[in-house]
Amino acid sequence: MAALGIGFVLVNAALTKPGKEPPVDHMLNVGSCVDIMQNGDATEVQCGAPHDGVVTEMLPANSVCDGGAELRHDHQGLGDVCVQRSSTG
Repeated sequence: MAALGIGFVLVNAALTKPGKEPPVDHMLNVGSCVDIMQNGDATEVQCGAPHDGVVTEMLPANSVCDGGAELRHDHQGLGDVCVQRSSTG
């Protein structure tokens, strides 16, 4: 019975389609894909499309990013974020 249950779970997982990518809500969070605007601000975009980077950290004002990430401002003026540049842009 256990083998049958495991087999059912594995087959079901293999045949299940991935969910739709959530719509852009323009609220930056860790993991949000972003484009860097001409003024240097970060704006959220779909991760399935080409993008400039991914938000790795939300920061208070006057902070510094770690690990080579770039400090950017949220285009809505809601704070600062660290953006790790991606190769998909």
